[in-house]
Formats: sequence, C-alpha cells, structure tokens
Amino acid sequence: MRSARFSFKNAVARLSLVLILSFSGLSAQSQSLKVMSFNIWVGGTRVDFEQIVAAIQVAEADIVGVQESSGNLARLAGALGFHYQNRNQIISRFPIVAEIPGGALVDIGSRQVAVYNVHLTPYPYGPYDLRDGASVAEVLANENSRHMNEMAALFSEIETRMARGTPLFLTGDFNVPSHLDWTAEVADRHFGHVVTWPVSKRLETMGVHDAYRRANPNLAQRPGYTWTPGYPPPVLEDDEKHDRIDFVYYAGSALQLRAARNLGHDAANVNTDLAVTPWGSDHRAVLAQFDVAADADRATVVPQKATFQPGEPIVVDFAGAAGNADDWVGLFDASSPNGPGNSLDWLYTDGTRTGSSGIQSGSLSFQSLPVGRYQARLFFNDGYDQEAAADFRVVAPAADGVVAERTLYGLNQRIRVAYSGAGGDGTDWVDLENEAGTRVAWLYTDAARAGEVTFADGLSSAGVYQVHLYCCDGYEVIGATDSIEVTATATVTLDGVTPNAGEAIAVRFLNGSGDSRDWVGLYRKGASNRRFLTWQYTAGLTHGALQFDGLSAGDYEARFFFANSYRREARVAFTVTEN
Repeated sequence: MRSARFSFKNAVARLSLVLILSFSGLSAQSQSLKVMSFNIWVGGTRVDFEQIVAAIQVAEADIVGVQESSGNLARLAGALGFHYQNRNQIISRFPIVAEIPGGALVDIGSRQVAVYNVHLTPYPYGPYDLRDGASVAEVLANENSRHMNEMAALFSEIETRMARGTPLFLTGDFNVPSHLDWTAEVADRHFGHVVTWPVSKRLETMGVHDAYRRANPNLAQRPGYTWTPGYPPPVLEDDEKHDRIDFVYYAGSALQLRAARNLGHDAANVNTDLAVTPWGSDHRAVLAQFDVAADADRATVVPQKATFQPGEPIVVDFAGAAGNADDWVGLFDASSPNGPGNSLDWLYTDGTRTGSSGIQSGSLSFQSLPVGRYQARLFFNDGYDQEAAADFRVVAPAADGVVAERTLYGLNQRIRVAYSGAGGDGTDWVDLENEAGTRVAWLYTDAARAGEVTFADGLSSAGVYQVHLYCCDGYEVIGATDSIEVTATATVTLDGVTPNAGEAIAVRFLNGSGDSRDWVGLYRKGASNRRFLTWQYTAGLTHGALQFDGLSAGDYEARFFFANSYRREARVAFTVTEN
C-alpha cells in the first residue's frame, strides 16, 4: 500500500457535491421496512411448523427477531429464502453483513441498520407474582436484580450505536410488560396497580421507542396483548394474566413509524390484527412498518456470497466510494485490526494495484482464501479509516455421502438424511438397512446433486440401521455412510450437548405416550420427582424437543413423565458449566 495522503482536489470535489445537493432541493428517498418479533414456541413445531412460516409470509416481514427457535432457525430461514444469524436468532430478507454485540448489522440496500434481539428469563414473572399477592416493591426488586441486569450490556451497546447515528431495532420476548400499559387509566386490568416497569422505562429514557404503543396509543381499545392466545390457542388456564410482553422497539432519525400490528389466531379478538389459523405459537407476534430514509452518502462493501469454498474467487461488490484513484478494498481475517500489512489481499477500486482511476461502485475479484472467517473492508485515500465492512466465510465443501439429522430416533419418528455427491439425474437413491443388511426403506434423490430426503414415517422396529447413498439405480455406494439407532423405550436426551451457565437448554424426548399431559422437568441432581425446578408439557407429541431457560452452573437431571404423573419414565443427567 502507498502511504495515506490528503487530496485537495478530492476535498474540493466533495464540497462541490455537498453544495449541489444542498441547493437542489432534493430529498433522500426512503424504503418501506417491516420488522417482526416472533416467539415461535419451542422450535415452531408444537402446532405446525408450516404455520410459523405462513405467519411470517402473511406479515410480509423483512426482518424477524425469533425467540425459542430450538435449532430450527436455519430451517425457518430456508423455508422463507432468508439470511439468518444463529447467535442472536435473527432472520432477514436482506443480507446480514456483520455480528455486533447482542445483534447484527443488516444491509437493506439504502443503508445498514442494527437489529438486536432478546429473550429475557421468564421467571420470576411480575404479573403472575402480583396476581398471586406479591407487592409492587417485591416485583420491582426482582426486575432490577434480574431483567435490568440481563439488559445492562445491551443498554450500553444501544447507546453507543445511537451516538453513531445508526438506525436500530430491538425485538424480543422480554417476559416483562411495559410501563406504558400499566397506567392509572387501566389499573383495573392490573389488580389495581400502576407499575413503572424498569426495562421499558429505561429504553424510553434512552430515546428508544415502543412501536406498537406509539402507533396504538389508546390503551382501552388497543391493549395489544401478546401473552397469551393459548397453549395452543385457544386453550387457557382460568386465572391466566394477559399482557404485552413482546416488542418491536426502534430508534434513529432515519426511521418513520407507519403502523404496528399484532398477529394471532382469531381476527375477532381485539388483540389480533392479522389472523393465521391455526396459530402456531403461544405468543402473538408483533409487526411494525417503517419508512427508512436512504443514506445518500453511504459507502458499502458486500461480498456476493455469505460463504465461499476453498479455491473459489472472492467477489466483492462496493458502492459509495469517494472516487479517488487510491480508494481500496481489502480482505482481512475477521479478528484482524486495520493497519499496514494486516490485509490478506487488496485492490484499488479500479481493480488494480496501481490505482490509475477512481471508481465509485463496482465489483472486485480476489484470489481464494483458506477455510476461515473474514471481512471485506472499504477504505478511502490509501488510508486505514474503515468506511464500510461486511463478514463472509470460507467453508469446506460437504463430503460426498450421507449424514442423518441425528443419531437416535424413536419408533415411527421422521428421519431426515442430508446427502451430497449425487449425479443429479434423479436415479441416485438413499436407503436404510438393518444390521442383517436387509433394506427396510429407500427414496430417490429427485435429481438434486445435494439435498435432503425425508423418511416421513420413520421406522417401526428398534435397532441399528445403516444409511447409504447409491449411484444411478445401482448399488455403487457414493461417499461416506452413516448409522442411526431407533429405540422403543421412553427416552430423554440433550443430544450430547453440555450447556453453559445461562444458556438455553434443549431437551429431546422420544416415545412419549401421546397424552397431552406428558411432561419433562428439570431437577437438581438427586432431588425428588416432586421438587422440579421448571417443567413443560409435551403438547401430546410422541417425539419432540423442549427448550428451557438457562440454569446456573451445577449438576442436574432432565426427567420424562407420562399423563401428569410423578412416575419417571426416563431421565438423563447433565452438567451446566461456567462460561
């Protein structure tokens, strides 16, 4: 790289452009953006996963903060054709270009926006405690020690992002109401209490706005309750306390709120604006629509793919460069700082290393990189002050052969098998063979070189089975094989995962009785069956997964029971470790 230098000619050119725009009377264009918060209820499979997809499609949402994805985030994004970020459970129609603390940067075309998503711990839950006789002081003490502590780092991050002028959204299942809803006007709905819930109050003080309540200020006519339409709708306990605990918050002068609505199962219900029946969650979803002003001077750099393979050129699009001959784009290890010698590869915007002409937008092709996490970064004037950046990865291609979705299944449980290396003519096939080598099920790959086949009815006999991919209606095995086990006994497992303190715990159960009152509880190791820490019904599913909120470090057990009894059918011990 040549050394950085100041260009008087370019400074004059920029000033001239500013003056032209200032006196032309032109205003920045804006685009519509719909942001959604959606707790999909333990992976979205309690009712029908396709209804979760349908709800997002009906909403025409562009960005969704998802809660309780339970390992199904990629599946949901794939069904919608969206990008996704697992760490903070965000899916987006637009590219997710970088991770930030608590969220992600999303490139919506006209500018980048910051999106944060949270799922705060559900207990202690203030409205239930007030219902059961706790005082307001006791409830607020719990809020300050629990939810305010959970939000502390994110409050700081959001304030920093706001100071930079980045438009931002905060979605989530907060498991705490808003002070805007617990007012004297509607105290009769809240056991006679007026409560200044501290999380929402702090966000208001920061200048972060509650989209639903801003768009629907009439508390009496538009309560907007998201908890709960039922579990599943319309099943409810007689003493259920309804409230608004799912939110889309926003901040930034570039954002203009247009509308905010709730989605649920019953269009006749005052809390539901858009109905999708059957409704797939125990929460209503929140949708807010905004006009987002374009960033007229915005610089962007966006790799053409989120993931590349080794040996594949890295192609990067850029726009909004200053037009200097020495504006440049570099590829960096994601953890590497800016500075001389730190780029892995670089080019001036005209595609050369001599910088003969200034290009403001275009594409650059770089040499391939080894497997790893990287960033493309845009700089002006041979400098190292970063104007724009975007993440990408280089990943190894999938090995030829088959990989089952998991290693252990229950009787008649759906079995998904991913494959790669097929010929692509539709005559390659996947089979399941028992230990004696007898074929018990098979499916064609349907002309795809890589993809997934699903044995929808699973297998009806317990045992160990081999999975193979065969070529072209013959018996030539393609690539690696896999093995699975089918069990006939009631089973509960964490799939070998060792959770860290505070992390959500996904518990898988197999071969339930099918009774809607089958349940799974989490216990301290050695506790009696009646001394559970938390529990959930299986909703009548024979096989499935439940997601529990995180626990402190220690030794625990997950236990499986049938039909509301305390007769243990299965258990598994696990340890929660410190981060």
